[in-house]
Amino acid sequence: MKFLVQFEVFESITAPTDIARLREATARAISRVMASGKVESAGALLPKRGGYFVLKEIDKEDDLINILGAEFLDNCRIQANPILSLEALGKWFRENPVRT
Repeated sequence: MKFLVQFEVFESITAPTDIARLREATARAISRVMASGKVESAGALLPKRGGYFVLKEIDKEDDLINILGAEFLDNCRIQANPILSLEALGKWFRENPVRT
């Protein structure tokens, strides 16, 4: 299954030393996520302090937390939504007409 995962750094992280620590940890975490082989696309969400990943082949219930890791889970608000292609949605509509 494919997921859109959005992350945004907690607003409470504002001290310069905390931001520096977070940037180092996030850089390592992003490298790990990108090397997972599961990333279809990724980017920053401006002007927020966050970004997104489109992750593919998420098959087990703990795949997301294992890929993201503590750096994201402990420092960011995470929103993960499954993605269904428009082609699959159209097929579902055709196979499941509205009943009157």
